This record gives sequence, C-alpha cells and structure tokens, in this order.
Amino acid sequence: MFQRTPIWISPRLDRQLPPPSRLSMRRFAVIRSLLRLLSEAHLEFLTFSIVNYRRWPWFVRGTQRFLRWQMRRQVTDQALAAKLLPGYGLGCKRPTTSNTYLPALSRDNVLLITRNIERICPEGIVTDDQTLHEVDTIILATGFLTTEQGNAPRFEVVGSEGVELGQFWEEHRLQAYAGVSLPGFPNFFLTSGPYSAGFNWFTMLEANLAHIMKCLDGARARGATRVEVKRDVHERYMRHIWRRAEGTVFKDPSCAASGSYYIDRHGDASLPLPHTPWWRAIRGRSHVTQGYHFSSEAG
Repeated sequence: MFQRTPIWISPRLDRQLPPPSRLSMRRFAVIRSLLRLLSEAHLEFLTFSIVNYRRWPWFVRGTQRFLRWQMRRQVTDQALAAKLLPGYGLGCKRPTTSNTYLPALSRDNVLLITRNIERICPEGIVTDDQTLHEVDTIILATGFLTTEQGNAPRFEVVGSEGVELGQFWEEHRLQAYAGVSLPGFPNFFLTSGPYSAGFNWFTMLEANLAHIMKCLDGARARGATRVEVKRDVHERYMRHIWRRAEGTVFKDPSCAASGSYYIDRHGDASLPLPHTPWWRAIRGRSHVTQGYHFSSEAG
C-alpha cells in the first residue's frame, strides 16, 4: 500500500443488535429520534472541538491522545507505527473509523510504502528513490476534487452581470451566503456550497434545503419570479465566516502539510462551516427571507 499521508482512525463501536432491539426501532419513532440525537450530539462535540481549536485546543488534543493510544495498541512494530500516526491535528483531514485497517497493515503479506510515487511503468510503480515495486493490479484511492474550478457545479453558471461563478470564486475566494446563494446569481441555489460541509452531512442538507424552500415559498407568496440574496447581507455574513474560520484547527500550522482537500488554493478551509451543525440548523429556520430581495421580471 502506497500512503501519501497517514489518517486519524478511531474505533468502530459496532455491535450486533438483537431482534427485539431492531423491532423496537421500527415500531417506535421516539427510539429512532433518540438514537439520532445521540449520534448528532457526538458529531456536534467533535465539530465544536475543531471549530473552536484556537480557543480551547485541549478538546482536540485530548481526543488526539486517546486516538494515538488506540492506534498504537493495534500496531506493535515501532517503525510501522511511526508511518501510520498522523503528525497533523485531528480534523485537518477527514478521519475514519475502523477496527481492521491497522491490524491488516501488520500482516506479513502487506507492505506499507510512504515514498512518493515518481511514475507508473509496465512493470509496476517506481518511487522517488528509484525503487521498482512490481504489481499486477493498481487500485486508485487518491481522494477527491473538491474546491478546484469547474468541480462544483460541474457546469458553467453565468450570473446577471455576466460573471461566471467558477471564475468569480477563483478571483475572490470561495463564498456563499449560508452556503446556499450569492448576489448576482438570482434564482440559483446550492445545496452544499462553500462553508457548508461538516461531519454531519444530513443536518447540513436538511438545513440548506429548509433555507432554499423558505426562499421559494417567500417568492410564491409575493408573486415574485426573481430571488436574490442582498449584497450587504452576503458580505456581512462572509466577514463573520472568515473571522470564525481563523479560530479553527484548519489554521493550525500542522494543517498546511497535511494535504487536506478542505483547504483551497487561497489557503482557506472553504468546505467546512466554522460553526457546529446545530448552529446552522437553528439559524436556517428563522428570518431567512429577510436577507433576500424578491421581484418580478417586469420589476
């Protein structure tokens, strides 16, 4: 296995549910709601630690010590452990959960390689120390395109002033009011725009869709055919977001060397929201339409 950067790995707390437990979750909505609340509370705590890193770094560092201890228990070889333990802060890159990944790398028939790949040739893979690693099959798991121009959305979007959205972001940093809309792009909404992602993907989608539906309902109630976020509202919101982002773990020097896809070409961690998911959920359900201008084509 060729590893570019190591990753934080936490235990997967899986257990088999007995048939009565599965039946109760099907029958009783309150049980499902309680389990979801517990799940979201865990993600809320994790996100709170990451977005308030500068203020309370001991939250993240305490979790890091626990995870490092857990990971070290699963890898007895010190040289191998040194390659697998991350040197960057928890949250800089997306962590994962597994009970089998680290033990698998300790098997006799598995080799972990951390040298950079220089090229691929018919015989296999050549690393930057000119070592040829003969292989039969290559499985690529190289991450995602996230903040690159033309990735999201994957089609051109030209606003009312003739500006293309991707080019605007290239020149003026990635931004979007509530992660949903931009001035100059009427009737255009994003379900997961800049500064809207996080560990709790479902809460984010629900909050963003609720925001969009309030705009559409507001337009319908007013008989409007054009909905556009107010420029001053958008700019005030983004100043707040950029200020909040300065206190997150993503601005820690260790994150710069992590190769995180959260961080864009401007040096901004423009994917995750620098607030907790519940902050967005609560904010997105009140006074949404006050930030928008509604009009008709004739107006």
